[in-house]
Amino acid sequence: MPNGGPRPDCVHCKHYRGRPRDEQEELYCTYHTMTLPAPIFAFCAHFADLEPNEDIDWLDEELERDQLRDDLMYLWLGSYTKRFVPLAPISEYRNWSRETFMDELERLADEDHKGDSSPDV
Repeated sequence: MPNGGPRPDCVHCKHYRGRPRDEQEELYCTYHTMTLPAPIFAFCAHFADLEPNEDIDWLDEELERDQLRDDLMYLWLGSYTKRFVPLAPISEYRNWSRETFMDELERLADEDHKGDSSPDV
């Protein structure tokens, strides 16, 4: 949910395995058969709600899924001006460490904040 509830990220996806949802220590995507560097903020075109509301989940209402490429991971920003940005090709993302993920998250957040700022008039 855009207002503080679940986001479109791996930990809120039905394809996710690992803590906090189960006892598996490894953060894992069963769809892409890959270990995840972090379970939050990132999502792919195959995100699927754990508890969908009828046939359409809220992400379907927030964006047109045909905007998403199958080979990319995205970062959910949730801002009013930009909802998400491409994060990395899945082929690269599968090799990221948690530190790489956090560095990229910080870089993209900084870029987003710079773009949202407007001069005081």
